[in-house]
Amino acid sequence: ERNSGLMKSNTVVLPNNLKSVGSWAFGNCTSLKSVDLGMNLTSLSNNVFTGSGLETIDLSYVTSLGSSVFSGCVDLHTVILSEDLLQIPASAFTDCTSLESIAFPEKLTQIGKNAFYGSGLRSVTITESIQVIDADAFGGLKNLAAFNASEKNIAFYAEDGCLYTAENVLFAYPLAKIAKEEALVIPDGKSL
Repeated sequence: ERNSGLMKSNTVVLPNNLKSVGSWAFGNCTSLKSVDLGMNLTSLSNNVFTGSGLETIDLSYVTSLGSSVFSGCVDLHTVILSEDLLQIPASAFTDCTSLESIAFPEKLTQIGKNAFYGSGLRSVTITESIQVIDADAFGGLKNLAAFNASEKNIAFYAEDGCLYTAENVLFAYPLAKIAKEEALVIPDGKSL
């Protein structure tokens, strides 16, 4: 079985000369709790940690993430992103139900489709540099109470906890807020 030797490991230390990790390298390794990626690793391929038991991950040097790289990591609660990361790909953190917060780097420009779908995020702050957010990037977030956005962002803004495009179109809303208030009220001048 693929990764059978890793299935029992709870910590992995990768060599410092490693530059990338291939698809499914640690996929479904449910006992894996932490990984030291080293200081030279810059790329993680698709599904590298999908369904693993990771609890924390420091991506300080990783500038390229593959799609679904952490999808289904239900124990993942702490993620440190590289300040040089430009894009979070599709389904990167889908169903990471323990992930309650994440700080987006100032250089991040795009968040892919379903990137955080079904995760445990409680609030989301859109930084100035984020110009593209794909469909359902923040869909299914039952615990999300509010969106915030940098006043300097020219593509999105937040009002009353909801996220709007610069064209005053409601882009995303916090499910936890709606559940609490039992209604979503769209202010005058805004559209769906």
